[in-house]
Amino acid sequence: MSPFVLGIVCTFAIGLAASVYVWSVRRRQAELDAGLTALAAMRWRDFATLVLRMLKERGYSPIEQHPLGSGDQADFLVQRAGEQCVVSCKHGSAYHLNAGDLKELDNNIRLHDATCGKMVTAGQFTQDARAEAAKQHIELIDGATLWLEVAPLLPDAQLQHLQSIASAKSQREIGIAWLFAVLVGVAIAWLLSPRADEPVQVAAATPQLSVPQPAAISPTVGQAPPAAAPRSLPPQPQLVSPQQQESDQRQDALSAIKALPDVERALWSTQSTLSVFTLVDKEQPWTDICEVLDRYPAVRAVRVQLTPPAGSTSPVRFRQCYPY
Repeated sequence: MSPFVLGIVCTFAIGLAASVYVWSVRRRQAELDAGLTALAAMRWRDFATLVLRMLKERGYSPIEQHPLGSGDQADFLVQRAGEQCVVSCKHGSAYHLNAGDLKELDNNIRLHDATCGKMVTAGQFTQDARAEAAKQHIELIDGATLWLEVAPLLPDAQLQHLQSIASAKSQREIGIAWLFAVLVGVAIAWLLSPRADEPVQVAAATPQLSVPQPAAISPTVGQAPPAAAPRSLPPQPQLVSPQQQESDQRQDALSAIKALPDVERALWSTQSTLSVFTLVDKEQPWTDICEVLDRYPAVRAVRVQLTPPAGSTSPVRFRQCYPY
């Protein structure tokens, strides 16, 4: 997979995952936060009236004709199937109610000879409050639980307004997530793109060929050592015309380079890259390769990847005989 395609895949994977998470999880939390803020902004009597409507949906009915009285009393009585409960409303969303806050409700339960109690708040309860409530048969309704039950009871216009606030916030977060995904994709594509001016690591070790070494010949006393045999190059064909088919030129150039004495093997790794594996760690193979490529106009300016013989400390290099 090319670095460009990998960058695109990573961009879409990150963007889609973030979009699903934000819209399914973060949007609900944003709607809850907006709803609790709206509940905290209500007057106490409006908040208590909404709680009373919620309890009526559960099947409870107020015992008194005017359960909220004329003032801002905190508790009122409800009943269901002979069960009498004292309900205590804590209005603000900043509440973190603990076990000590349940004492007044417990006293009112005993005072009215009730069988249960309910404490409702737009805030939260501590762990010790929940443990104490379980002992005293008191139901705790915190902000998250309360919102799920009172949201359907709000006017449609108010509920839609709160939902639009949550949706707008989620859309902004999705936009930021996609921007981050694009930046990550671009960074991946850039980091994984090959560089023509830096050495690359050979992925697999080149198999080491066993080249037989000629036996050393001891010169006879008084006889000069034999002169080194001249290097033999493949016959140089005539320059090809520019009209020759490019595929023919590519094949002919490859065959000529394979025939060079210092070349182990050669192949076209891409349309514009010729990979040559040499037998010696010298400059001579490069000179011979350029002489061959010079005779083929269609491949004269290709990029050549020179891989040194096994055991060499020289890196793999990318070179060009002629610029475009």
